[in-house]
Amino acid sequence: MGSRNLAPDGEMRPSTSPEKEYHIHERFFIAKVKDGSINTVSAILIHKAILANVGEVKSVKKCKNGDLLIEVWSEQQATAILKMKHIGNYEVTVTAHSRLNQSKGVISESELQNDTEDDILEELRAQNVTAVKRIFIKKEGRLLPTKHLILTFNLPSIPKSVHIAYFNLSVRPYIPNPLRCYKCQKFGHTIQACRGTQTCPRCSLADHDGKTCDSTPRCVNCKGDHPAYFKSCPRWKEEKEIQTIKVKQNLSFAEARKIVIDRTPKVGVSYAAAIKKIMVSTSTQYDPEPQLTENPTILVNSQKKSISNRNNLDKTVKEPSPSKNKSASNEHTGNLSRIPTSKPNQTEKPGRVSKFFKETKAMKKARLAATKKNLDHKIKDSIKKRTITKHDLLKQSNSKDNESDGISIHPSDDDVMSTDGEENPTKT
Repeated sequence: MGSRNLAPDGEMRPSTSPEKEYHIHERFFIAKVKDGSINTVSAILIHKAILANVGEVKSVKKCKNGDLLIEVWSEQQATAILKMKHIGNYEVTVTAHSRLNQSKGVISESELQNDTEDDILEELRAQNVTAVKRIFIKKEGRLLPTKHLILTFNLPSIPKSVHIAYFNLSVRPYIPNPLRCYKCQKFGHTIQACRGTQTCPRCSLADHDGKTCDSTPRCVNCKGDHPAYFKSCPRWKEEKEIQTIKVKQNLSFAEARKIVIDRTPKVGVSYAAAIKKIMVSTSTQYDPEPQLTENPTILVNSQKKSISNRNNLDKTVKEPSPSKNKSASNEHTGNLSRIPTSKPNQTEKPGRVSKFFKETKAMKKARLAATKKNLDHKIKDSIKKRTITKHDLLKQSNSKDNESDGISIHPSDDDVMSTDGEENPTKT
């Protein structure tokens, strides 16, 4: 039941008539060229003519039928644009748009259920209401009136409320049901604009009347097991949502449809499906393919170089030191047991790359050099940590004598690997 025009303390509420809340002037106008189409007229010429006659307007748009749609800001502009007769050398006529300057809302009041539509219109005419239509429901084959009334306003937007008798009734936006063609049963057009074939609304087959059809129901829009007029049809709900967005956000039908389609999940393109395409298991990862170059020889050489470097790395880490170095170190071991030696790992297997590529002489030479360099570093670190022996002092004195003679002698690998257990040279 609508709220009465009384405050909780019994005081009269101030009137919220649309005459005080909304501007009554039209906002949308149509300009038509008498001879020809507006599409052939220069946009610069149109803009200059509107500025000279009206000023800066809110929007200007060329329509497909050759008309010009103009939206103004104020009542002064609405009055001025109706007086515009020429755009350049083209003669034009300007009229208010018949549909865009109207809006529809719904009010509900059970105490007005017994009043006629004409009586209600007479009470609301001063509040820019041009039409009143009661909503009926069909029950047990009979049409029963409801307390809901559809009001058509001569305003671009509906008012917040209307005042009738001693009621101050709030106005809700009127959202129409989806438009379905009674010929082809598709949504979005009427039978007057239909180009399809006659289709049964019950079984979706062509060329027979749906009133006498007793076939299995099948929707022509969603292919479900229900008739085309079923209000729980997914397509019907989608069209209803489009109408809701169109009315509440004041958009065109095409713009509202695009919003609904964009936010509707698509089959097979879910977030999980998108992630599944880009995820790669760590067990199946591989080196990325090299980028193509204009010279195929450069590409082949780069691949060989990459394989060679990877092979050398695997050989250096996984393969044991040569047997020659092992025998040399074992021959001079004794008290210097703390010097580490490279021992082969019996459980380790060579890299996978060595099974598929044959080792060349250059690769073998590089591998041996890397192994020797690694062993030298380990020996030098061990010598720094051990204690100085008598043998080391004798070596230092001999090296000084040799330097005095002008001859520089570098110790060999066998001298470095000598230990304390080695016998001293005999004194003369």
